[in-house]
Amino acid sequence: FVSMAQPWQRMRRLWKQLLHAPRRPVPGFANATVEWKVRGAPSLRLREDTPYDRGAFATSGMAVWPAARVLAEHLLADGAAKLRGRRVLELGAGTGALGLACATGQASRVVLTDCLAGDGGSAKSSEVAPGCRRQLELLEHNVLLNRSQFGTCEVLVADLDFRDAEASADVVRRYGPFDLVVGSDLTYSYLFDSRELVTCISRLLDAHTCIRRALHASASTSTTVWKHDQCPPEVCLAHQYRSHACMETLIEHLKGVGMAATEVHWEAGVVVLHIGPSAAGSDEEMSAKLRTSFRLHHSFYSS
Repeated sequence: FVSMAQPWQRMRRLWKQLLHAPRRPVPGFANATVEWKVRGAPSLRLREDTPYDRGAFATSGMAVWPAARVLAEHLLADGAAKLRGRRVLELGAGTGALGLACATGQASRVVLTDCLAGDGGSAKSSEVAPGCRRQLELLEHNVLLNRSQFGTCEVLVADLDFRDAEASADVVRRYGPFDLVVGSDLTYSYLFDSRELVTCISRLLDAHTCIRRALHASASTSTTVWKHDQCPPEVCLAHQYRSHACMETLIEHLKGVGMAATEVHWEAGVVVLHIGPSAAGSDEEMSAKLRTSFRLHHSFYSS
């Protein structure tokens, strides 16, 4: 008698096998520099770097995905009014495409973040093997490739692991405050729990509030970029529809921290979500509308 594992257990085993399986180069993809065009911005040169060594390092962050273009063009619309003079933080930046597009839209500062560790645990720079720095090195390389396009915008690269309880506050202290937090295709699979992403966003917002209050209580506010009456950062995520489970888990985790998602744009199977505090009694209504909208759009694009 052979017991049957639960479906999610079989899927997890299959995913691990795919990660560890030897890979053969794909023409035009591995270690290739591509031209990335978005409406409202100059063309960007981006290196897409898929590793073929054996190791548990997910390769999704090494390529540009459609959600990045949709969110970038949404932010760059109307003469980049949503970006001009603002300080932008990108979560899970991958190749940095979205954040670099924001930098061309006259943002004052863009901080591209991704996870430094490649072995499933939060790690400090001094503890990470050279191969695990590949993601941040890719970001740094793409910043250098496009530096001439940024004008006066300052573009930085930083480590931010969603699972590290201290990382969010550290990024805000070192590089903040931020006016806009963005991320694209961070909820691409139900195998990856969006709870960590939602917790990270919640910590970022809390860190802004705590630091602003602390500085305002002291006499040092006038010497910093922090203002006591500054609004919390706006949060925008782009999500490419792949399954109902991804959206359901995101909605539930947001509700767990008192936040909700509102659809602000939809294009080619990608939805742009505004993440903010849920109004009393309205989160269920907004969640229901979002679920209905997802099903309608998905039916249209998959027909």
